[in-house]
Amino acid sequence: MNIRSAMPSDLAEMVAMNHPVQKYHARLRPDIIRSPDTHDMKPLFAEFLAKENFRVVVAEEPGGLVGLAIYEIRQRGETLITCARSSVYVHQMSVAPERKRKGIGKALLQYIRAQAKELGITSVELDVWSANATAKKFYKAIGFAPVRHVLEWREE
Repeated sequence: MNIRSAMPSDLAEMVAMNHPVQKYHARLRPDIIRSPDTHDMKPLFAEFLAKENFRVVVAEEPGGLVGLAIYEIRQRGETLITCARSSVYVHQMSVAPERKRKGIGKALLQYIRAQAKELGITSVELDVWSANATAKKFYKAIGFAPVRHVLEWREE
């Protein structure tokens, strides 16, 4: 398996890899996440490739892409309340369904952590839906720990 920066020629495979993840999230929160069947995602992924502070990396095997991660390099200035801070925020992780539990997600996050370290950044953050027990277990197993909880009140 090779992990590399994504290229415009990867767009179709990236969209296909996003589909099951977005579909799962749309089932969890249809009030927030749109079904991937309703729109073309290529322009969005092309936009991620073009953004200066975003990185898109893919895991590739001889048959094609098997993993995808989109992350952002965040630089926060000092305020009266908070200290200046740099971090990497992982917006999305996708692994081909037939390749789950083969070390691909772990390899993508190790790559991201190494990239952060090269930039002198010591914090890699992400979020996970509270109902996604599988993802929470995976992230915990590779060293991620909760640091805050987002609570929501919704009128039913």
